[in-house]
Amino acid sequence: MMEFEYNKLTQNLLAQGYTADQFPPYVHIANTTYTKENPLRNFYGGFEYNVSYADRCTFLTACGLQCKGKSCLSNLSYGGIDWTFENDNPIIRCPYGKKDCKEKHPLLQDTCSFTCDRCEVHMTKEEYHYDGSVEYLQKLNEQRVEKEKKEFIALHHGRACEHQMHYSKEGIWTMNYNPIICGNMDCRGSAVDECGFFYCPILNRGLNGSRGNVFYDLKFTYTRSDLRGTFWDGQIDSSIQRGLRFFKSPVSMDICQNVVKLCQDEIRRKVDIEYQYQKYMTASKGEVYNVDVINVRAEQKECRDLMQDLQDLRDGIRISYYADDKKEQQEKKREEKRIRQEKAVLKIEKKIRLNGYDSLDRSEKKIADKNLDQQRIAELEQERLRQQDEIQHKQMNLFDFMGDSGIN
Repeated sequence: MMEFEYNKLTQNLLAQGYTADQFPPYVHIANTTYTKENPLRNFYGGFEYNVSYADRCTFLTACGLQCKGKSCLSNLSYGGIDWTFENDNPIIRCPYGKKDCKEKHPLLQDTCSFTCDRCEVHMTKEEYHYDGSVEYLQKLNEQRVEKEKKEFIALHHGRACEHQMHYSKEGIWTMNYNPIICGNMDCRGSAVDECGFFYCPILNRGLNGSRGNVFYDLKFTYTRSDLRGTFWDGQIDSSIQRGLRFFKSPVSMDICQNVVKLCQDEIRRKVDIEYQYQKYMTASKGEVYNVDVINVRAEQKECRDLMQDLQDLRDGIRISYYADDKKEQQEKKREEKRIRQEKAVLKIEKKIRLNGYDSLDRSEKKIADKNLDQQRIAELEQERLRQQDEIQHKQMNLFDFMGDSGIN
């Protein structure tokens, strides 16, 4: 187990005579205390800077650039070091994007790590100057990227969507049209024309106001596990589940049609990932379990082809519909919940009948008040009193019998 060590801020304050009961106003004791005896023994190593104070402080990079604390990343543990304000080594993204800088800490020079373009900074008492600071250079970089984005859109004659554009690490704007992105954000058009109407810049027109979804069917081919040890052991059957929806809610039919044209492979990858574990477990038993995506289509609402269903049934393929299966599952859950509630109420009634309403704990009283009216509770209390009277009466009769028989 690693030995506990105070952070540098706490070490400096303790050396100056401060204690857990008396400390400067710009710090506070971190919560997550390990022991009540010493609140400074905590997860963050003692004192922490107040956020407002740390954000206002000025820091200096290894190459001499100034930055404000609000631009830094603190509370990061990497390479066995806590990169924090309190240890005077928070990190910041290099405004030049340099990955091979030799002036920063050796642990941050790993070009394969996420820290490759970051460097540590240290607190300084220098007066902060915005010109030439990290924030100034970041602002210039943002302006340059925004300018290049507008140039990229102009190069494509305005037929480029910001939601489909990507800025690479090499500093190049690219665009790969993926209508699934449009569907997931329920896009109604990302550009505005002269009349103030939204339209799709890639299609160069307004999106179809009709809304629908991308529907697809799943064909399952599997080994019948219920026939093991019988004459039909190893028999392979098929079933089809129809009417699965790709998007959670309806979107423009233009988006749906483009997904069907361009993104069927992505739908299949999504299904493969969803059933990957089940396929693996079945294959480990030497059995067959395949899931194929078929009949991908764009529709305003689910359409059922009864003739095709009859043909599949004649071919020995079991047919089900996702909407029906989901409804059946919901009804099953509701029924199971109702049964659980009934059992809980019966248990509460039994407890009231035996020991009375006042014997219930807080959660049980909540269930009783929700499911039993005052009349029912009064009836149960009367039953309890009647049962107690009957028990007392039987006991008295027994004592009388023992007295008449001369039993001591």
